[in-house]
Amino acid sequence: MNKRSRHLVAAVLATASLATEATDFGCPAGGTAERLAAATTIRWLDAAQSGNPQALAELYTENAVLMPPTDETIVGRAPIARYLAEGPGATSLHGYTVDIVGCDLRGDTLEIAGVWGVDPAHPDPRPGLRTGNVMRVANRQADGSWALKYEIWN
Repeated sequence: MNKRSRHLVAAVLATASLATEATDFGCPAGGTAERLAAATTIRWLDAAQSGNPQALAELYTENAVLMPPTDETIVGRAPIARYLAEGPGATSLHGYTVDIVGCDLRGDTLEIAGVWGVDPAHPDPRPGLRTGNVMRVANRQADGSWALKYEIWN
């Protein structure tokens, strides 16, 4: 094998290794990431369904960023909580569900990918909008709790 062929083989093997790592998707069952993702999601659902803006605010960092699909980007704990409790989709949060499809824990950062849905039996002020994707990034706080830093959905 000549020098050029060895470099090509090495490049292909390196690319294959990166591709395998990059496509490792899911939420390893029973792992720390899965437990944290589930706990964070349940806390979010409970707070959202309570209709209490303060309960929602406690889930976000002070300078969190929320990017709803059709509205302006919202920055800050209190504005995010108001938007979620009083905004255009607030009434449908009572029938809202999230299925976690992927998560990753890297140090003090937890990434959660999910599919959201609205219970078909629940009245929704936005007919036809019943499911989509959600991505949340949480950071471990100084007290050991987790707070959402970024959230986007479609």
